[in-house]
Amino acid sequence: MNKLVITPLFILLFITGCKKSNNPVEPSTSAPNNGVNISLGSTVSVMSQTIDNSGGTISVNSSGSPVNGLQINIPSNAYTESHTFSISYATILSHKFGQNFNPVSPMISIKNGGGYSSLPMTITVPVKKAKTDFALGFLYNEITGSLEALPVLAESDSTVTVMTSHFETSSLTIGKRLAKGAVDNSAVGNLIFASLSLNVLTNQTVINTNFTPGVDDWEFINYGSFIAPKGHCAGQSITAMWYYYEKKPQLGKLFHSLDKLNNPASPSFMWMDNPLGYRFASTIQDDFNWDFWIYQVNISSFFPTIVWDTFIGAMLITGQPQFVIICNSAGKGAHAMIVYKIDITQGKLYIADPNFPNNYDPNGVQSVRTINYVNGAFQPYPSALNAASSQVMFDQIAFFGKTSNINWSQISNRWNDVQNKIIGNDRFPTNVLYYQLGNNQTNISDSLTISADTLFVSTNLGGIFSNGTITGYNENGGAFPPSKTVIQSGTHYYGYYVSATPRTDPPTQGPRFIDFKWIKITKQSSYTLAYIYLQPVDQTQSFITLSDNSNVSTTVGWSNKVLNGNVSQNLTWVGNNFSVNYAYSDTVNAMANLIAYISGSISGTLDPVNNIIDSLSATESSTGPAPGAGSNQSIVLKNVPVTISNNSVNTNIPNGGAQSYVKSFKLSSSGIDYSGNPYTYSIQSVNWANVYLSISLSK
Repeated sequence: MNKLVITPLFILLFITGCKKSNNPVEPSTSAPNNGVNISLGSTVSVMSQTIDNSGGTISVNSSGSPVNGLQINIPSNAYTESHTFSISYATILSHKFGQNFNPVSPMISIKNGGGYSSLPMTITVPVKKAKTDFALGFLYNEITGSLEALPVLAESDSTVTVMTSHFETSSLTIGKRLAKGAVDNSAVGNLIFASLSLNVLTNQTVINTNFTPGVDDWEFINYGSFIAPKGHCAGQSITAMWYYYEKKPQLGKLFHSLDKLNNPASPSFMWMDNPLGYRFASTIQDDFNWDFWIYQVNISSFFPTIVWDTFIGAMLITGQPQFVIICNSAGKGAHAMIVYKIDITQGKLYIADPNFPNNYDPNGVQSVRTINYVNGAFQPYPSALNAASSQVMFDQIAFFGKTSNINWSQISNRWNDVQNKIIGNDRFPTNVLYYQLGNNQTNISDSLTISADTLFVSTNLGGIFSNGTITGYNENGGAFPPSKTVIQSGTHYYGYYVSATPRTDPPTQGPRFIDFKWIKITKQSSYTLAYIYLQPVDQTQSFITLSDNSNVSTTVGWSNKVLNGNVSQNLTWVGNNFSVNYAYSDTVNAMANLIAYISGSISGTLDPVNNIIDSLSATESSTGPAPGAGSNQSIVLKNVPVTISNNSVNTNIPNGGAQSYVKSFKLSSSGIDYSGNPYTYSIQSVNWANVYLSISLSK
């Protein structure tokens, strides 16, 4: 079967925008087997040629050689500096890839110093195949013994043209990483071309992989985000495929692996409840600059028979799912998905579409997604750039490579950011949630302990944003206005979804995902008793000097409870603000019937996040027991550190440390002297070195 030759314009579709210093890692789908899947003859060196950043074509002109006529096309600016390409080959003596795998070329090894090119390179290879066969190109990893199918751009009876952005399949598998600008001359790209009988292809019925929607795709919907407002379909598909290859054997399924709530009856339920995964997909979308290589290149046509045969051959030989890129010929955009099964008899590519996780639409209706191949042509596939945008009929279908076009190492680096819970912090706004505590606005953390009945949550998004919105959710997924979160007793989770619209975006884009945060909020019981006092470390030493030069060495304090009696009045709590007005009598000498009468007030604000009493004011007046005797005292405290438990709030500031927390302290003492004259004395000085501060709020 003759295939048409694709023009260079077609090749530009697959620009990845990756830098040359980023290096690929072949998916480790097989255990290292030291290349036992293939046996080779002696290596024959062919040629070397240096290509500078202006690009060029390398051609093998060696009559009688099995690679005579091989060409490598390096686009201008594919690399920022010169690269030397060295080509060799070795005859394939035997292999263990099955009866359908028929090598039609030797194994071709190409070295160029490693790294990704910023524009894809094309390789045209001479092959020997029957007219009724279809030939594919594969990257061969000699460490794992695995194959990766390359996109076939064109083929004839004697040549096959494929595409890749790197020539290193094995060296980085064992853990090598290049510093920026470094060259690894040991890196090598191994290419094998094999043919499959078209009769074999057409006689297949169903080719199924182990990739399963609802297990191996993400559970969230592609609505786009702050850094990918048009959608992150490519990032979502790539990260799902990467996880399937690299992490599933150790970590299990991807679907609902990183979120908190899972309601199988409603797949769109709480789609934003996976901020790490959502940011992962958006960050990979942004890393590889998909808009550049999709939206700025005009593609006139795809070649359905080549694409269809490539999918069949790739999945038949490797048993692995493959990427598919779809475009609209009228310029309405493009979309990226995963092909996980092929029904050759019915002409169907089974699709994991990021707009329809587990094949559910946003309304909860499930239906299997397929691209249909009828009479040698693909039927338009209905989807959208993201799940919130208008439907587009994508009438152009293309096979897309994995490591050959996608920087596998960069995905690994970003996965480390996922594990460290910092993914996207380099490009998403961070620390955008605040709560109100008294008169203060405090950044909200992962956990919070409060005594309040309600919590007021807001966002500081402004400046470059036209709006910033928050939606609150309880741990069952019920929505509530975050401006007034009603806090239940005990410990519960409350979720806050933050979205915003950048001012530079078209208004039609609307708010996009920025973050979702679950806050573990514990509502503590109110503390009914209050003891607040200043006390000398050693009561034999004076710490207050009054205006008559007398010294006071007894305890100065405030309490709504007589020492051995009952509570006069309980504290009243409004949010984290507490207050009490109290009055009681204290028998000083029962035999003499000497009684003191005390009244006072205590009010303050507890900050259970920062473990401080934000502010506290207390006043107290007493009269008796002697005729005419009495006292007045007051204190104002700020930012006093406390220890909080379920039963108490306590602090003990050691000697001399109290002064920095006391903003105001007043004391006056009145009475009648021995001559019968009334007096009132106030504080002249305080020796803070002899003072410690003790505060207790307890049940």
